[in-house]
Amino acid sequence: MKQKIIEVKDLSVSFNTPSGELQAIRKISFDLYKKEVLAIVGESGSGKSATSKAILGILAKNGNIKNGSIWFQENDLTKLKEKDYSKIRGSKISMVFQDPLSSLNPIVKIGKQITEGIIINNKQEIVTAKKRINEKLKYDVNRKDNVKKIRKIIKDLREYNCFYYYIKKLLSLFKYNMIREDEFLIKAKKNNKYINIENVNDINEIISNLTAFLNSDYHNYINTNEFFELKKDINLIGFKINKQIAKEKAISLMEEVGINNARIRFNQYPFMFSGGMRQRIVIAIALSLDPEVLICDEPTTALDATIEAQILDLIKKIKEDRDLSVIFITHDLSVVSKIADRVIVMYAGEIVEYGTVKEIFENSKHPYTWALLNLAFNMKKGKKLETIPGMLPNLYNPPNIDMFAYRNKYALNIDFKYKPPFFKVSDTHYARTWLLHPNAHKILTEIKGNNDG
Repeated sequence: MKQKIIEVKDLSVSFNTPSGELQAIRKISFDLYKKEVLAIVGESGSGKSATSKAILGILAKNGNIKNGSIWFQENDLTKLKEKDYSKIRGSKISMVFQDPLSSLNPIVKIGKQITEGIIINNKQEIVTAKKRINEKLKYDVNRKDNVKKIRKIIKDLREYNCFYYYIKKLLSLFKYNMIREDEFLIKAKKNNKYINIENVNDINEIISNLTAFLNSDYHNYINTNEFFELKKDINLIGFKINKQIAKEKAISLMEEVGINNARIRFNQYPFMFSGGMRQRIVIAIALSLDPEVLICDEPTTALDATIEAQILDLIKKIKEDRDLSVIFITHDLSVVSKIADRVIVMYAGEIVEYGTVKEIFENSKHPYTWALLNLAFNMKKGKKLETIPGMLPNLYNPPNIDMFAYRNKYALNIDFKYKPPFFKVSDTHYARTWLLHPNAHKILTEIKGNNDG
């Protein structure tokens, strides 16, 4: 059975404007599962970005969640105070925004922009961990002795942590020919009491030894004593992140997202990078706190086709390597075909169809989905670009009918009178259109024949 990561139920979002209340999202429901890419597709004004910002708790000041719930790790995010939300935002759920240039501070080096969140989040986590430990030991009869033991463990862990990242720094410098082998050995052996380092012929072996030490009984002995329940918090405090450690983590992230010469480029400014490279930096920032969910808000819109393909491949690789769940927002169904597992089609603040990628591309049922598919693939094939006639309906006072009726060349009379329910196409495929009503079967058959022709 698939594991639900996020569950959105009957979510409605409105914005207070001088013209009145804009009902941007109305009663949408969907789930995000572990290790899947869920694409949310629709034209501008459909509610895609408002949905993602509601999940992340970053709606504009005039925006508010009117109804519904967003469940994540047994918490309804719509009920959280900002203090509690800040512990989830970035560290549990992170976001890659559309325009990397506006997402980055032009006068701050990109290294600092990556490390800033790492250091701040680590400080907050350590404060919280200390509170949990103090609470656990509050009524401990051996509190004084146990506190001494815990402090000793934390001191040892911090000493090792500094050494671990110091060696990784030396290895990186050696890799880029910034230090000689004899310099590496002298620096690595100095005050080293953890692993034997005799040469640098096999960098992978050294990293393997460091990782093995990290997972050794050195600090896992916490399993066998009275601190078992506190192990996570003790390790968290012990592996405190200072500026140097944060720098090494940032450089590793930059290398992970495909930025060459990361140690040198760490000290460069955003304007010194191309659009594709800036997007990689934004992705590195989003990954810096090891989130479980990554929301990508049209991350390839401003990129050319070649760079777009590279960024899509990068997101897929990161998803697999990190076991991430991804919400991918776009207006382009041709992009969806390359990355998504399931697709949600939104129109005028409502979900009109959802299903697997195969179902949406090969057996879509809603006229709006057909229009998006025609737009996407006619443009790719160089054919005459068709447009969807008309405009989005009035969202200040949305009518209780099929919202796509006035732009739908296949509209039925009932579309202008009643809002259609979701009709089941398969266990994973549903569409909100009266064309799926049993009485409309003949009409749908005719439409399908025309489309195939």
